[in-house]
Amino acid sequence: MKRINDPGQRRPEPPPGFMPFTWKSGRYDDGSKGGVPTQLCPSCDHPWRIWSGGGWTDPGARKAYEEGRARGIVLHGAGDPAIQHEGQPILEHWSRYSEGECCQCGCKFWHDFVGDPWQCYYKPTIGQLALFG
Repeated sequence: MKRINDPGQRRPEPPPGFMPFTWKSGRYDDGSKGGVPTQLCPSCDHPWRIWSGGGWTDPGARKAYEEGRARGIVLHGAGDPAIQHEGQPILEHWSRYSEGECCQCGCKFWHDFVGDPWQCYYKPTIGQLALFG
């Protein structure tokens, strides 16, 4: 995935209650010798997660995307110029984000697409919040 570099150094804000984190590296057993490298959930260290959504925090970018899709435009990768906002292909807009969750504990994840590395956040589970006390 292409990293977005915004000249204004803007980044989308995560939803309330989300905390920054860095993915931990791990492996999962897929039957091959040594397993497959992956990133582990910050809540339970489980290797499986699903990315269930995303969008744009900038209302103008969100509207441009929705209008383009309503016209039947299908995007084919981050550099596809078919839908633009602020002079950028919409999939490269600074306000783009993705969200998902852990398949084991249900911990919620959120990340932007700006810079290298992306900024990642998670919403601590009830049990974790008790530990932060």
